[in-house]
Amino acid sequence: MRLLIKYEDFVEALNECGFLMFASGQLLSMGDMTRPEAWHTTPEEEDPWGWKDRLALSREGVYARAIGGLNSFISLKWHPRFIAAFTPPRALAWRYREGTVPPMAMKMGELFDSRLTWARHELSDALGVKRPQKGKFVGALTLLQREMAIVISGSSQRTSDMGAPIGWPSMEYTRTDAYFPEAVAAAREQNRADSRQIIVEQALKLSPGLSGKDIARLFPDWT
Repeated sequence: MRLLIKYEDFVEALNECGFLMFASGQLLSMGDMTRPEAWHTTPEEEDPWGWKDRLALSREGVYARAIGGLNSFISLKWHPRFIAAFTPPRALAWRYREGTVPPMAMKMGELFDSRLTWARHELSDALGVKRPQKGKFVGALTLLQREMAIVISGSSQRTSDMGAPIGWPSMEYTRTDAYFPEAVAAAREQNRADSRQIIVEQALKLSPGLSGKDIARLFPDWT
């Protein structure tokens, strides 16, 4: 396993692996390949914490919550295969009417139909999310990312009426077909079942110790 020192090392490793998790877990991650003491330190170039944002902005890879609904990275080469594997065959509205998609996810999907890019705090405000609904909000946001409908495209700062920053910047999300149109077009040429099998096989190559239960957690409903 190689050691990642700079952002360029990370992008190279991502291209070699096809996909990586953000944090340590069952599947090989960026956290496994970096020095613990480098996180949240200077110089900025060597701090892995900032690489995720740089990747999203540069479009040199994909930062999403695909595998297991957890933060993960996908290379540009593998992105169409992930879109083919994770995108449901039926539209969000159809599944909502069927009762398999929660109302919060449907409403969030409609917001992205009306505007391509939303910051997390904008989504929360538009949906009128109160504290008791936070879990449903997070679940809806994760669902749309897992289904490859939206992708992290950067960050956005909430400001006061006077223009002063409020709190920490929040994630910004864009519809995948707008942010990565070539990948969405290429995914139409990919077979869904074959794509799933290839992704699981690559996961086992990256982390040979994965068990059947691990695979089921990372890729629910695939086996």
